[in-house]
Amino acid sequence: MRVAKAQSELSEIPECDEECEFSAKIDEFSAKLRVKYEIPELVHLFFPGEDGALTRSDVTTCKPHLASFVKGKLTENAMSDLIFFFEECAECDYGWILVERPMGFYNDQTTADHMDDVRREIESIGTRSPSKNKKLPRIAGVCSSE
Repeated sequence: MRVAKAQSELSEIPECDEECEFSAKIDEFSAKLRVKYEIPELVHLFFPGEDGALTRSDVTTCKPHLASFVKGKLTENAMSDLIFFFEECAECDYGWILVERPMGFYNDQTTADHMDDVRREIESIGTRSPSKNKKLPRIAGVCSSE
């Protein structure tokens, strides 16, 4: 929820005057949001207006999937659906959100956890239970696996 709040607030960035460079203003505002929501430097904050970032309103969409993830009850298709949702529909550093391991999107990859390792860990946690929740709604629209 902290990433969703921060990314939602990022869209409320104050306007720039003539001398202001917008990307510098985004960086400055992002730094303040990181402190406010205790988000590590390696977690890239996506800009809602341009990136389709995860925002507060998206959290309701993925809540059932997140609850099943925590219990390890996602099917392989539901796991793929959740990852696709996070990567393409409501972009966010889902590695940090799900397992507290920043994936290092757009950051120095030498200090970030390797994305493939993080994704394998996420999949093993989310699908570990022998019983599965087969009643989850599709969250990635026509791109959903199921």
